[in-house]
Amino acid sequence: MNNIKDLLNILHQIDDDTSNSELKIVSKSLVDSKSVLDANHIIYEETADGIDIDLSIQNLFIFKDKEDCLTFYSGQLEKNILIIKDNLTYINTDENTDIYFENLIYYFKIKTLLIEKELFSHNDLLQKKFILLSEVKGKFEIGYKNKNLEFYDKSHNLKQIYKFLYSKFTNTEYISFFRNNVIEKLENIDEIQYRFIKLLEFLSNIIEKSNREFELFKNNFSFEEFHSEIRKEKEKYIKNIQENLSEFLSKVNALPVQFGVYILLVFRFQDEILPLIGTIVLIISWSAFSFFSLKTMRKTINFIERKFKYIFKKISLESGIEEEVLEQDKNEVYSKIKNINSMINWYQAIVIIFSLVFILFSISNIYKLNSEKKSEQEISYSNQNKKENVTNNIFYKYSDKEMCFKNKPI
Repeated sequence: MNNIKDLLNILHQIDDDTSNSELKIVSKSLVDSKSVLDANHIIYEETADGIDIDLSIQNLFIFKDKEDCLTFYSGQLEKNILIIKDNLTYINTDENTDIYFENLIYYFKIKTLLIEKELFSHNDLLQKKFILLSEVKGKFEIGYKNKNLEFYDKSHNLKQIYKFLYSKFTNTEYISFFRNNVIEKLENIDEIQYRFIKLLEFLSNIIEKSNREFELFKNNFSFEEFHSEIRKEKEKYIKNIQENLSEFLSKVNALPVQFGVYILLVFRFQDEILPLIGTIVLIISWSAFSFFSLKTMRKTINFIERKFKYIFKKISLESGIEEEVLEQDKNEVYSKIKNINSMINWYQAIVIIFSLVFILFSISNIYKLNSEKKSEQEISYSNQNKKENVTNNIFYKYSDKEMCFKNKPI
């Protein structure tokens, strides 16, 4: 082990590597370290450019960095591994392994286990992808060509997961549940070649769901009966929503009649103030009643939604089935609730707009009629004053003549 650490140390200190290959080292500084190379049985050549080492033919894996390790490591678990740039060492007999190496090693161990237990129907070595055939999900492809360095630098408990899977994969029924859940979890991953890495990330969730479904299976749980009950429950709530929808549509159908009455009243009494005031009161009352009816309907729909959510959660808890399994049924009901709420919002907006238009038009007519009445009163008052002035002028004129006549000498 000390020899390996000495080897890693001298390789890590190289600063004159003239090779252009990921699997080759050419360095003059290694000339003085041939004893360390020999002690570790490193195969090399002495050239004019220095010590030439072909990393691909050594008795242990030597990589320049982590990326090269992911690219070229073939999964031979009996060999030790050195990563020069990151100064990392994997000794196959050492239990205290760096998290990067633990993920790397158990990546291959889990992959080998899944192949041996026939989780995959076919392994396409040329395209580097697995083919899964499921009675429930059909054909599905999982690529393992591309690897993500970030995955290997984080803990995923692959060691514990491998041990658990090794113990559970003795049962073909469990493997069947596991296979279906793998497909279900990965089917939204568009990049096929990243699916195996994603599979390792999701293993804990896949195992948890597979365990639950397998336990239900052992207790003679019928998924067909379960989904039948779910459909019945769903249809019951959809029926309630349809009833509310029918009531709402009857209001929508009455809307043209309502606006027709508004138009008739507004234009019929456009020259009369008191009937116009009565029309405004009618419009406000009718609109308020419509809003109250819609508010009651919305409360009913919200109650149906809350009850539906509670019932489905209860079903999930009692059956042990994840709520995600019920997602499609839930979404069908939620979409109908969303649609009817959207229609109610549009209905309210239309009622508000048209009601305001008719009310403002009526107020405008009242203001116009009131102005005309005031103007008529002012004209009448002005004419009355003129008549009085003419009468007074005649009276004063006549009085002046009379006075003149009286004062004239006889």
